[in-house]
Amino acid sequence: NQNRITRTYERIQTKSINTIPQSPTGLDVTSGTSSVTLSWDTSTESDLDGYNIYRKGLTETVDKYTKLNTTLLTQTSYTDTPAGTDGEKFIYAVTSQDKGGNESERSETVVVIANEEGGGKGGGGSFNFPLWTFAHHDGN
Repeated sequence: NQNRITRTYERIQTKSINTIPQSPTGLDVTSGTSSVTLSWDTSTESDLDGYNIYRKGLTETVDKYTKLNTTLLTQTSYTDTPAGTDGEKFIYAVTSQDKGGNESERSETVVVIANEEGGGKGGGGSFNFPLWTFAHHDGN
């Protein structure tokens, strides 16, 4: 009587913890009188942990982005109130981060421009609140 041992192996497909997630897509912005609200498409990453928002002045170098959130964002929108003066330009970008701590490349960027618009008080270029306009930006 021989004892027979049978072993069964199951192949499990796993994602490497070093895989960088895809960058967020669909970055858009709406403006208020003193704020801008960014929104983007929900990530399809299975191990998504959240998003980060970055901003820099248009004339600053690529590496001068400042992260605006202190904790990962779980929603797909963010409101910022930059202290801009007339004509000042800011670039915004979003990244996604997975549960392994890997962060994506920056998303497509948008440029937001502070504008003096109608009825500012005092004349001569002063205004109560900047109004914001935006454009998509090809560079990072």
